[in-house]
Amino acid sequence: MHAPTMTAQEIADILHMNIRTFQNKLPKLRAEGFPRHLPGTRIWSRRLVTAWLDQRDPDADAAIADIDPIAAARAELEARIGGRAA
Repeated sequence: MHAPTMTAQEIADILHMNIRTFQNKLPKLRAEGFPRHLPGTRIWSRRLVTAWLDQRDPDADAAIADIDPIAAARAELEARIGGRAA
């Protein structure tokens, strides 16, 4: 099971970029709805990051599977039944 939070490095890895690139792109990502880090920390909610990725590219099942096994199972089920489940 994954921790409920993510570091900047973990997020950068999922986005296939190095940490410096992630930090440089963070203002643009935030403008696109990327969640802010948790108050008083430099970590992010895994649930919020996963939701952001899911809403940006629901067909990117591989990236979602890397960070959220529940989302991966949901994506597999949706692929079997066709369309997005409500």
